[in-house]
Order: sequence, then structure tokens, then C-alpha cells
Amino acid sequence: MKTNKEWAKKVRTILAKKDKNQEWLAVQVKQSPAWLSQRMTGRTRCSIQELGIIAEALNVAATELIGTDNSLYSQVEQEVASIMRDMTADEIDKALNVLRALKN
Repeated sequence: MKTNKEWAKKVRTILAKKDKNQEWLAVQVKQSPAWLSQRMTGRTRCSIQELGIIAEALNVAATELIGTDNSLYSQVEQEVASIMRDMTADEIDKALNVLRALKN
């Protein structure tokens, strides 16, 4: 899958810059090296939540891994929009505050 290849390449680049490897990353995300390998090679699709965990372990923004011009970013946007449809204005304000706090 193209998206997996793109983010996996970015992860490999970040790992190389940090002088780390996939085994190190697997430990950081509390998964087996086989689990990570399956996602990095595209054999198993990586969920949005898993990408977030990987990004956090690498100390980078998730958008740095997935970019903003691919289908995964669109999937995140659609999921957020779906959740927000049923929210009150107060709930939306609280959700935005949580997102801002997470960013900082």
C-alpha cells in the first residue's frame, strides 16, 4: 500500500537520524519486532491510533509521518468530522482545547 510505504520510509529516516533501529522502536511502542515489521512492510495496515503511538515514540508529530496530502490524513479528517456532527458547540470547544493541549 502506497501510504504504508510513505510513512514507513519516513520512520526509517527518523530512526537513522536518531541512530536507532526498528527493534528499538518496537520496544518503545511496547510491541514485538514482528508486529512492527508487518506494519512497516505493509503486510498489515497500520491504524491511525498505531501511527500516533509510533509518532509519539519517535517524538514527532503524526502528520510528519503521514503528511497532509494522502488518504490516511483524509481518513482522520473524516473521522473527526463524523464525531463532531453530533457535538454541541460547548463540546466542540472542549475538544478543540484538548487537541491544542496535545499539540503543545
